[in-house]
Order: sequence, then structure tokens, then C-alpha cells
Amino acid sequence: MGTCVHLPLKMRTASKDTLIDALKANPHVMFLFDEVDPFDVAGNMRKFDMLRKIHDATGNPMVICGTNVLYDKLYGDRTVERFGQLIRRLDECEMKGMLRSDAVNYLNMVSREENIGFTFQARQILEPLALNAKLGGISLFTLLIGRAITLKRIQYFHSDGRSVPETAQCIHTPAKQGLSYPGPDTSISLPPTPERITIDEALISSCMADFKKQLLKRQ
Repeated sequence: MGTCVHLPLKMRTASKDTLIDALKANPHVMFLFDEVDPFDVAGNMRKFDMLRKIHDATGNPMVICGTNVLYDKLYGDRTVERFGQLIRRLDECEMKGMLRSDAVNYLNMVSREENIGFTFQARQILEPLALNAKLGGISLFTLLIGRAITLKRIQYFHSDGRSVPETAQCIHTPAKQGLSYPGPDTSISLPPTPERITIDEALISSCMADFKKQLLKRQ
């Protein structure tokens, strides 16, 4: 949190007042805590309560994202009894997943920002996929889009005498333990191509087949 306001702080009680002063000077800062795990240790709930105190003092918005397991933990009888002030300040927003229109808008945004086109057939595969939570939902939807864009750009930069631009980046990602498909150890990030390129049904189907193959290897 301190990094957001250029302070080398850790979550310690002694740093709270320093952080509060910095946030009062930066009311535009919002904190988003994504994929928050369940809290089985009492000390972790006290960290939540410290967030409550910081919010009370500064008014900076905070968004906490997690699963139903986190929800049940926060609203359990023991938590409500011990941390009532925290619970009373929580506003709930249950996410229902994507609508088809959300998937369409996301693909349109990617097309615009990344100089990419999707054929009608490719969209017909991707749009329903975003709504299918059992198959992977939003996570698989964005994974396939990202992989397809990278493969298409690699194909572009290695054709007609072109070369990979110097702005390309090779990113090493630590393996995520416990996931059925933790993703690649190394990935390449390529800039948008100067010419618009198109992703078709065959490429999306190939990415989907590769995903299923990698998934089966880990089962």
C-alpha cells in the first residue's frame, strides 16, 4: 500500500499513521485486493481491521475480491462478534460472471487497443466460452485471446523478412503451485503490429486444443 504513495512501508501498526497522512494527500488512490484467500489466522483478521481503520481515517476506497469461502469466513458468527465494526462497513457486490454483451465489448476493446481483428467464426467460439464457468469462463477466455495474439504476432514478425522488434520482452513467470494449469514458465510480450492482423477460428481452436492437452498432462 505504501508503494502506491511512494512510501517504503510494510503492513505494521507503527507505519499506519505515516500511511494515513500520505493517503489524505492522495484521495484519488483506490486499493484493489484481488484473489484474497480465506483467513484462518486471527492475526490476518486484525490486518483486515487495520484496513478498516485506515479507510475510516482517509476515505480512500478499498475493494476486496474473493470467493464464497472468503465471504463465509468474513460473515461467520465469530468474525461478526469480534470484528463488528469491520463487517458493518462492508458493501457487498456479488459477481455473476460475464454477459455475452460483456464478452463482445471486451473483444471490441482488444481489437481497438491491440490492432487485432477477430473473424466472425473466432468470435462465435470465444464469446460463449466466457460464459461457461465450468470450462474456464473469463480466465480461459482471456488466456486464449492472449495466446492467440502472441502467436499471430510471432507469425507476423517472422514473415516477409521482418524481425522481432527490440521492444519485445521475455517474461519469466514463477510456477503457481496447486493449479491444474499453472501457465507457461516463460512468455514473450510483443508490441502491436504496424498492420492490422486477424485471428481466425483455426488459431483459436488450436489454442484451445493445446490448453486441453496441457490440462490432461497435469491430471
